[in-house]
Amino acid sequence: MKKLFAGFETRKPQNLEILKIVQSMLDTMPNPIFYKDSSGSYQFCNKAFAEFLGIDKKEIIGKTVYNISPQKFAEKYHEMDTALFTDPKVQVYEYQVKNKSGEIRDVIFNKAPYFDLNGQVAGLVGVIVDITDRKKLESARQASEAKYRALFNHLNNGFIYFRGLEDEAGAIIDYQVMDVNSSLEKLTGLNHDELVGVKISESIFKPENTELNWIQFMNRICSSRTRETFEYYSALFHKWFEISAYSPQTNCCALVFADITEQKSNIEKARYYAYHDSLTSLPNRRLFEDRLSLAIDQAKHNREKIAVIYLDLDNFKNVNDTFGHEGGDILLKEVADRLLSCVREGDTVSRLGGDEFVLILPNLKTNDDAIKVASRILEESRRPFCINSHTVKISASIGISLFPEDGDDITSLMRNSDAAMYLGKKQGRNRICYLNECIK
Repeated sequence: MKKLFAGFETRKPQNLEILKIVQSMLDTMPNPIFYKDSSGSYQFCNKAFAEFLGIDKKEIIGKTVYNISPQKFAEKYHEMDTALFTDPKVQVYEYQVKNKSGEIRDVIFNKAPYFDLNGQVAGLVGVIVDITDRKKLESARQASEAKYRALFNHLNNGFIYFRGLEDEAGAIIDYQVMDVNSSLEKLTGLNHDELVGVKISESIFKPENTELNWIQFMNRICSSRTRETFEYYSALFHKWFEISAYSPQTNCCALVFADITEQKSNIEKARYYAYHDSLTSLPNRRLFEDRLSLAIDQAKHNREKIAVIYLDLDNFKNVNDTFGHEGGDILLKEVADRLLSCVREGDTVSRLGGDEFVLILPNLKTNDDAIKVASRILEESRRPFCINSHTVKISASIGISLFPEDGDDITSLMRNSDAAMYLGKKQGRNRICYLNECIK
């Protein structure tokens, strides 16, 4: 084509027929095509070029870019043409075209010089590729990706994406971290660069750091293409996670981490306080009765004695009236600590509510064993307490019932120890009583 154009002015008339054929061929091409002489005047353009600009061919031929394009655009075209004429080689660049209706299209210019028969630059040939729609799609894709990335990074749950690494036989032998979100960084304390690109065998998921073989687990997920959700405790991070694992594409595995440490803690607390007093953390009535029932069964089987000790603080109402409920709570917690210091391993100290405490003493050899424990409790209750820097003195009334003498079930043992405690109240408080007599 370059040689053909270069010789048109000096060739024989029959070659003009060839030029017409070439021009007709160029008019059938969908891309805008043009050529200019070395002064920058348009010598030819195809039908697509004229339609692209929205200008009739007659208004283009013999004109320069300054005649058919806005100033800003014309200056850029002229600058690039001059550069091509100065350094005659193929030129490709991205810019824009503004057509007659004012619409701006993104394009790629592909230009090349053509030479006359003497080897001098005679002009240039150009082809325009309209990339407007492609750029819009790319822009939409980038916007979508940006939205996805923003959503990805602002998820409350941690996310990590793995790609399987295969051996020569095609079997997955390891997984490599491809991406993580910012929530996972916060959960682990590791940043993006410390995680991405790392293999499982080198990471926090390696076998010595976990109880779960993650490679085997992910192989199962990838082969079954199913979703699995499970709870997992990380000894490395001292956290509980709910993990949802799935395979979004072949040989890839995604894990979503939800930190459920607080939730698990709340469940454990709820479970604990279902059986324990919230103020003193002593067993409550429910746990007390469970333990007493078990102690009775064992005592029947082993023919042993059990003592149930019922304790009520004397004049506790005066403490509440003087120091308020906060002061009363301080006293109750201190009483609980002293009671625990008085019993043996295996004994139970419980709080039923208010200022009432009940103890289970299993595996007694003699009744005197119960009196010894009760005496220590009475002595401890007489020692001064400190409430908000004030010294407070109280005492306790203690009732004892014995298995099997005073009952062989929970109800009778509780009722009789309670009755023994009230006997002590009637006889002046600050003493230990059995069902029918007071000892101290």
